[in-house]
Amino acid sequence: MSLDDHSHDSTIVDTLHPHLQDPTDMGNLLLTGKALIEACSADTSTLFLNMLMDIPTTRNRFLGDPINDVIQAIEKVGEGLRCLSMVECVVAKSTLATIARYGSSIGGLLLQCYNPSQSNRCRDRGERCEDPTDEDMANVLKSCPMLKFLWVDSLASPGFFGNKCWKSLEGGCCPLLQILWINSVKSTCAKRDISTAKPAFIRQILAGDNPLSRSLKFSMINPDSEYTSITSSPPDNS
Repeated sequence: MSLDDHSHDSTIVDTLHPHLQDPTDMGNLLLTGKALIEACSADTSTLFLNMLMDIPTTRNRFLGDPINDVIQAIEKVGEGLRCLSMVECVVAKSTLATIARYGSSIGGLLLQCYNPSQSNRCRDRGERCEDPTDEDMANVLKSCPMLKFLWVDSLASPGFFGNKCWKSLEGGCCPLLQILWINSVKSTCAKRDISTAKPAFIRQILAGDNPLSRSLKFSMINPDSEYTSITSSPPDNS
């Protein structure tokens, strides 16, 4: 079964579909911001948003405003939102504030995101006033008591899942959380001991007796994608 089987299901809005890709220029979206907003309603419970960005270093282009149009889409769905996936999207402080406002029923949250300071809207790359912060993300967590699945992969540096987020989780703001996958570092390489949150603080919380450690069934924190297993077969020099 695939999402095609749910093509007439008004509870799902899915922007990750071949028909929304430009066949003459793969990577560019045919989706407009207006169409995204019109597709959403109070009946919608699941939003799969993909490549809604305006990053000059990529070939992908979204025919809309990747921040304000997404905010309007989430507002149309309202508190009935159960699952939100934003993969390769621009996420701003205002985006997270909107998710927090309508987060009471969210059970699944996936954020793989760029910062607004990386987008075409930013004339000064040093201007980060719209970039999300640790406190912004912590407010999201505190507003999602039904959260069971959380995946955050920051495509920007620095990430925004820091000490405040971990402290909120330790305090039990998401008592049902079972799956936790966080990639939030200060650099995109050499990830060891340079996470946005203090590594010792993360280890202390995961190893402690607290609501987070008791609810979790799986966690992956700052995985090193360049790691080579020491169990790999040695080269054959014969």
